[in-house]
Amino acid sequence: MNELFNDQIKQALNIPNLRTQGDTPDTDMVYCRFYDPADGWEWYVLEAEAKEDGDYFFHALIKGTTTELAYYLLSNLTAVTATPPLIRDIDFQPMTLGKVKQLL
Repeated sequence: MNELFNDQIKQALNIPNLRTQGDTPDTDMVYCRFYDPADGWEWYVLEAEAKEDGDYFFHALIKGTTTELAYYLLSNLTAVTATPPLIRDIDFQPMTLGKVKQLL
């Protein structure tokens, strides 16, 4: 079980499955934030869905060298991070994507 993200965390944060939020992205809710303290990248999760192999597929706003909405796998995310490891922001409070964009 991945300690960064798993079924229990998804349920506790009430994160919806992929493609279940509306067609107005700025009013869609962001439920979770990951960040890499080494390089400053951030991932703001709007939706998440478990794959059969136990990995997770996310839809998120990614802030790195650019800022964009994208889909990615948890395994890809954890494979490229350096030391210190990727962190899930346990103090993040859900907010709209529009609000997240204002804060960036």
